[in-house]
Amino acid sequence: MNTVLKTERSSTRQVLFLDVENKYRSRFAEEYFNSYAIRYGLKVIASSRGVNKNIESEERTLTEYTTSELQKRGLYPMQSDRKARCLDNEEAKTYDHIIAMDADELEPLLQKNYPEIASNVTYWNVKNLVNGNMSSELDKLSRLLDDMLV
Repeated sequence: MNTVLKTERSSTRQVLFLDVENKYRSRFAEEYFNSYAIRYGLKVIASSRGVNKNIESEERTLTEYTTSELQKRGLYPMQSDRKARCLDNEEAKTYDHIIAMDADELEPLLQKNYPEIASNVTYWNVKNLVNGNMSSELDKLSRLLDDMLV
């Protein structure tokens, strides 16, 4: 298991997945991670947020595409009706580990809007799904998540 998730303490650790709008990658990561964390009995829970401060007004729930991709992997969303959420500065301080989906896309936004946490974020290289190759990027994301969970 990834050292981030190893813990001797009795409390549940918290992981946060970040994306621009909290609709594809970060939501997929949250649902995937939580499904396996429950299955493996891990004391860790994932959440996801967007860093685009305008997402709250969009009232966007889990997309059909994301739901379909989870189902292809034998997973069924636990929070498919949850609306997209934007990261709050105070909330960000409560997570044990924060992972941003794509360094090129998210690091500048985090430096600008959330400078107090930007240097403590782990940046992955999972590209934006609207730019094509959606399934291959989610395959990459699944492998990264599997590496964290085992």
